[in-house]
Amino acid sequence: MKKNVLLLSLVALAAFGCNRPIFGGQQSNSGGTAPAPFTLETLKNADYHFVVKELADVYPKDSLKLTNGLYYFALPQGAARDEYLTKLDDQHVAFGDLNNDGHDDAAVILTSMAGKDRVYPVLSVMLNQNGSAEFAAGAELGQGVKINTLGIKDGKVEVVETLPGSNDSKTLVYRLDGSQLVQE
Repeated sequence: MKKNVLLLSLVALAAFGCNRPIFGGQQSNSGGTAPAPFTLETLKNADYHFVVKELADVYPKDSLKLTNGLYYFALPQGAARDEYLTKLDDQHVAFGDLNNDGHDDAAVILTSMAGKDRVYPVLSVMLNQNGSAEFAAGAELGQGVKINTLGIKDGKVEVVETLPGSNDSKTLVYRLDGSQLVQE
């Protein structure tokens, strides 16, 4: 019994002395505490930069802050509110490390609409800054494309999409290069 207590005491002392976990997990570089959680809720209430050039006439802002996954733009006279917005597609959110800092970042699809016929999905990369979401880069995916899957693999974002009027899907692979998404 005394040997077990002594052994546990030594293990605990070694763990606190080294300021790192002894049974796996990520070591924090901020005094031994784990980073704040980076969640879908964080992404639904983050600031994003608007990158759809074709909608600049309708949406004059170059950045927007989502509230519960939505941002409503000023409506043209007679327009329906749910047709002039940007929304986070919570079915297409992926987590994984994109900037090699050891913490999960996120890739999300934002859908921007200006009427029923002008629908644009946008890929946005959000970096995990101690649990807060910081916009890193975005890429237009094309008017009317259908997003099939979104994932992060080996530090790259993979989007599988289907073009309008087609049954064929294609895979797009992007890597983050500073403040740009580069398609490979």
